[in-house]
Amino acid sequence: MKKKVLIILVAVLFILSSITILVIAGFRIFNSSGSSSSAAFDASAIKDKFTGLFSKDEEGDIVPENVGHLGNHIYYTDNVFKDRKLSRSDEAELTDYLEKADFSLTEDILVIGWIKSTITGKLKINAQQYLNGAVIPNVYYTSDADGSGSPNIYCCSDIPPIQNLDTSGLLDPKQLIPDVVSLALNNKASMDIDDDDDIYGTYRLEYDTQKNRLIYSFTLNEYSVVEMDAKSGNVCSEYYWNGEYVD
Repeated sequence: MKKKVLIILVAVLFILSSITILVIAGFRIFNSSGSSSSAAFDASAIKDKFTGLFSKDEEGDIVPENVGHLGNHIYYTDNVFKDRKLSRSDEAELTDYLEKADFSLTEDILVIGWIKSTITGKLKINAQQYLNGAVIPNVYYTSDADGSGSPNIYCCSDIPPIQNLDTSGLLDPKQLIPDVVSLALNNKASMDIDDDDDIYGTYRLEYDTQKNRLIYSFTLNEYSVVEMDAKSGNVCSEYYWNGEYVD
């Protein structure tokens, strides 16, 4: 009987020691006064392995636009691959097309979309110049086949590719998010959202060639856009829409 009790006590002590280790390795430790202090623990080290433990709010609802990279000069948005939910064969065909077209470029571009002709079966891409992490919407590109049949990407805008762009001394875009959310909430009627609806979206750095300025462009709830000056933080423009057309 005593032996059985001893075994149980050892098991209990083992469990309690394991719990203590987990608590010490946790995010907060509470002392006897009721206040809390942060433990010396890097949560980011396990965040990728246990993403389910972190809520959307902790990571933020307004995040940088996701940009992928292919070849030497081609970058692309989620609208090119991920959002299209391509089959493996279609994804392989598009990847091969872009890899070959990459050789025709001397500057970086951001591919924002593509189409495939139902008649000829040929691909054609739409892109904008991408320089030092900034998108230049007024410098845009398309593609076609050259004399040998290889894909060729070329600038088709009136404005030629920008050669130099200084992107230093900019504000952290995260600092602007509270102001952007506040603007959106003040225009929730135009966005057709309720008080308890989330404001979500993405942002990216853009260069306005007409006004020679860098801006952060925030796309909110899919259809609304707020543009903020990347150096001063001033509002450059606002556009709010709920995505519905009215006849």
